[in-house]
Amino acid sequence: MASETEHSVTSPAISSGNHTRVRGLPSDSDLALMELGLIAKSVCSGLHVSKRSLDDIVETSVRTDLSNGGTAALDISVSGQVTAEWNGQTRTAIDTGAHGCVLLPIGAKDVFFEPMLDQDARRAISLADHSDPNFIPALDAAFQTNPDTGTAAVAIVHKGKLVAERYGAGAEADMRLESWSMGKSAVGLLIACAASDGLLSLDEPIALREWLSSGDPRRAITFDDALRMSSGIDFSAPWAEDYEPERHGYPDHGFIYSGAIDIRAFAASRTLLHPPGRFGAYKNGDTLLLLAGLEDRLVAAGEDPLAWPYTRLFHPAGANGLIFETDPYGHIFGTGNVYGTARDWLALGRLFVEPAHSRKIGLDRDVLSHFASPSPAWRGKYWMAEPPTGFSDSVYGLHVWLNRHAPQDRWPAPDDMFFFLGVGGQYTFIVPSLDLAVVRLGHIRKTLESDAGRGHVPALLEAACRAAEAKP
Repeated sequence: MASETEHSVTSPAISSGNHTRVRGLPSDSDLALMELGLIAKSVCSGLHVSKRSLDDIVETSVRTDLSNGGTAALDISVSGQVTAEWNGQTRTAIDTGAHGCVLLPIGAKDVFFEPMLDQDARRAISLADHSDPNFIPALDAAFQTNPDTGTAAVAIVHKGKLVAERYGAGAEADMRLESWSMGKSAVGLLIACAASDGLLSLDEPIALREWLSSGDPRRAITFDDALRMSSGIDFSAPWAEDYEPERHGYPDHGFIYSGAIDIRAFAASRTLLHPPGRFGAYKNGDTLLLLAGLEDRLVAAGEDPLAWPYTRLFHPAGANGLIFETDPYGHIFGTGNVYGTARDWLALGRLFVEPAHSRKIGLDRDVLSHFASPSPAWRGKYWMAEPPTGFSDSVYGLHVWLNRHAPQDRWPAPDDMFFFLGVGGQYTFIVPSLDLAVVRLGHIRKTLESDAGRGHVPALLEAACRAAEAKP
């Protein structure tokens, strides 16, 4: 573990010593540094967390091309380390074991916290395997070859039984795969656990320790506001209505991944732009506020914030392979940088459709029941696309996406379906009325190239729902 005084700052857009940065658009050099950081981190996780081959990672998951036309060179000669280099600029990520891979600040040699001991607990979740031929069409839909869908894993649970499972070339049942923003929904479940344990209530203010002043307007933000992506903090994301390119510059939504900064301090430093609960938009900052508030409650209760997610939720629920990576200072991302198996995500999805499963790990069913309730501040918003004519519904619940708003050809499933979603076609679909959970994981580049969300993933979901409806 490195001393916190050993970091340096070599770029005006990337600051490892504090948590502010120059506003405005970054220079080409700064942008290259950020892109190199994303490449180094993603390749490191592909090698050491997923344990895939370098050729496979570069072909299906990580582009080494930079936006300036350059191509990053990868150095993996040092054990447990990946360095991406272009034109004399380098970024390095290291494997920490229990916390996956971490992108280092420029000039740093190690992380600034003490990692937990690596506990490789990849055990199959307790499910009765019962392959059902009625679900084969769903698997076939997900693994189309023309175009190549990039599907890596599909697993389906119906009425508590694993009824279908298939893996793509190079993937295996115990392979932790890139899951990205599905981690946000897992963070929501962590907050539900804390609420069930009496550590917090959803309607109480998050009130971070950084917001000490009684007059700080951010002290009005509640856990419910942040769960609904309606905190109102000025955390820039390029698809949000309040994003101003010249003012915001390189979006905060992505900067947390490429800057190698203290993500807690960065999120806590953002100012309030909208009254809490009044403006809804998909932003990483709200998830970071939830994790920071949870961290404060856990520390006050004498719990280890890094270990608690695993001992309280992931392992008891059967998500034994799930890894939440951290920033260099030991703060969990949760917004992304998350890796897990298809069965890990099934284990979390089952909590919503199987009361006995959630009760077993002490989750309050009343708290869980709120997750699929629509967020008022999102009414009339259709996320990253223009809303359909006359659209006035809400697409977002409590850190989950809702189906009740969608045209039938978008997500052909019952209205009560809701889902976890990560970039590159990472999905956990939950259909309470059918006692059904469907997980699809894919390699990001291949998935984006095949337009998964408008193609084979809806076909997978439709076939799975039909099979479930046909079962007595």
